[in-house]
Amino acid sequence: MIVWHYKKYLNHKTDLKIKMKTSKNKDHSQSSVKAWVKGFHSVVSKIKLLQLVASYIIAEMRPVVTVEKPAFRSLIKQLSELTPPSRQAVTNYCIELEESKKTALKVELQAAKYCCTTADIWSHHSRSFIGVTGHIIDKDNFQRKSYLLACRRMKFSHNFLDIAKTLLDIHEEYDLQASKLVATVTDNASNFGKAF
Repeated sequence: MIVWHYKKYLNHKTDLKIKMKTSKNKDHSQSSVKAWVKGFHSVVSKIKLLQLVASYIIAEMRPVVTVEKPAFRSLIKQLSELTPPSRQAVTNYCIELEESKKTALKVELQAAKYCCTTADIWSHHSRSFIGVTGHIIDKDNFQRKSYLLACRRMKFSHNFLDIAKTLLDIHEEYDLQASKLVATVTDNASNFGKAF
């Protein structure tokens, strides 16, 4: 085993020497990070920076307090010369974004002739959650579209009455009438079976 590693090391060392000889004639100057982001300052407005930061927070599932971290604030200042948005500004923007996305989703769900939902309950570190997704068929291209309707903490027991009430609340929140709902798919847990 040691001999094998030593041979690999010698091969790698030889490869590096060959690469060093062939790269001696090349220009190895590198531009600085400042030069690389030159022009970035004029392109990004304060509103665009807020949108980009909020998108990062949402996509990476980071806590909003990230925007208050010194390293994050320094990164933004170095790249854009703008003051990074405050935690409250990012929170407010995310709330507005959620409302606009939710409104657009309601419109899309209402345009569909039928809707099917799926529901699941799980526990993590003694905390229970319910997740509900909605599924429709796009009337223009007949493609299935799936959306997360809710992912909520369940602070009550998993009895069928509480599950049924939670599902009804979520359906009402998205204006999903019984005539539009084809089915709700769940696992075989007895509490789900009794909820319907």
